[in-house]
Amino acid sequence: MATLNPSREPADRPEFRPGIIEILNRSGQVLQRVHYRGEAISVGRAYDNEIIVDDPYVCPHHLAICSDGEHLVVRDKGSVNGTWLRRGRRRVERVELGESELLQIGHSQLRYRALDAAVEPAWRDMARASLLRPFDQGWMPALALALCIAALALDKVLDSARQLAPGVLASMLVYPLFGLMLWAGVWAMLNRLFSHRANFGVHLSIAAFGVVALFVNAQGMPTLGFAVGWFTAAGWLKLAGQVLIIGVALYAHMQFATHGRSWAQALGSGVLAALLIGAPQLGAFLQRDEFSSLPRLEPLLRPPGVKKVRGADPDEFFRRAERLREALNEDD
Repeated sequence: MATLNPSREPADRPEFRPGIIEILNRSGQVLQRVHYRGEAISVGRAYDNEIIVDDPYVCPHHLAICSDGEHLVVRDKGSVNGTWLRRGRRRVERVELGESELLQIGHSQLRYRALDAAVEPAWRDMARASLLRPFDQGWMPALALALCIAALALDKVLDSARQLAPGVLASMLVYPLFGLMLWAGVWAMLNRLFSHRANFGVHLSIAAFGVVALFVNAQGMPTLGFAVGWFTAAGWLKLAGQVLIIGVALYAHMQFATHGRSWAQALGSGVLAALLIGAPQLGAFLQRDEFSSLPRLEPLLRPPGVKKVRGADPDEFFRRAERLREALNEDD
């Protein structure tokens, strides 16, 4: 194996600083660390290498590493996929690798770091250091999913003007539950990318409890408006509740999936929730006609006992209708 021999360098050359050679995957997660003191070593997939890289795109003997007395020297051994500097922008045969500079080999990366190199501050474990700690419990996803299924089923029953057979009701829940799993899967993928841990159960619990909260808000606010007669105010409260619930859910997702400042995560969650809820509402408002002859019907009937304010009796209703008819006739 032909390597550069550091013993042939002049004696007055600066002594090489020992350090660490790191092998990382494509997402930047460190797979292994090896102490390096300037000796000639080989890197590849074969078992006789000093550093073995478990990557099918790396050759059995991919490259050699040695020191010229001051710098780390990397030499490609005629590998199939080559050795690339600066994230695949430039293919190299021989290169002096600076500290913390990434060298790409196959689908892996190689990096040298000095022993006194600064490390990032410790990440805060949101599963143990905040109010979100219960979401990391093993039983939480099952509980959250059960409540979510119950809320979705009850919502379908209440919003249907006819009785639903169990088979029909079950088929109506397939797509919402698939969307819930997909949503949790996307966050789990981001969690894996940024924090090297999927936390799928955590994100599924957050999403499921969010659906339950949206159900309570969707059914509770109209009932409140019916009870006190504040239909317009109840509509705005329902809209505000949707923004709040989605914003809190997004913030919880971000707390587990990313490692940013809490205030920035809260601000981003609030803005995104407002856009997700406000944009469709704004579009519907702009397309709404000033007057429509079509009645607004709700399949859900509110129990009379909930009503806390007195409504107009039939005689008063017809008197108002008569006055409205006379006013229209006068305008003609």
